[in-house]
Amino acid sequence: MTFVFPSTNGTVKPRERSGHVAVHFDGYLVVWGGYYNGDFPEEHVPGFHLVVDRNHPSNEVWFYCIETSAWKHIETSGDTPPPLSGSSACVIGSNILKRIKGNPPSDRDKLCCWTYNDLILYFGGYGIAPDPEKVDESCGYFTFNTSGEEQFTDNRGWNSHLFVLDTSNLTWSQPKNKG
Repeated sequence: MTFVFPSTNGTVKPRERSGHVAVHFDGYLVVWGGYYNGDFPEEHVPGFHLVVDRNHPSNEVWFYCIETSAWKHIETSGDTPPPLSGSSACVIGSNILKRIKGNPPSDRDKLCCWTYNDLILYFGGYGIAPDPEKVDESCGYFTFNTSGEEQFTDNRGWNSHLFVLDTSNLTWSQPKNKG
């Protein structure tokens, strides 16, 4: 197998990023969110070496046209979500989702999602401990992060929870799973 980096037409290109969202839609690779570093002085905290990451603005969206190998920058307007990093996204049809019912997953990043018919399935991730009244333990596990440099963080860890969003009625569910 060979991986090829295509040449890009034009001079407009997005800044480097990590933790961004990318989806394929109507012949375009759509990219938004994520963070960048390197342009800011390091913050000095006794005992730590920190490089400051900055989130890209949520209203900054990039479209890469697969056919022409060119980038297009769009700034959205209206109510925008807070800056995001480590999120996941997928496309079903061309509608915008609104007024979703039920208990969504707890705040997390580093999760994955995919579509099946009219369903969007979200699995796993790293984040705060879920509310035990909203998450059935038979639907996955949560374990606090207890190793590495992130020991000083509070109430965060990894989980194996599966959440399903039915886009036909905009309702969340959490199926039982094991393994």
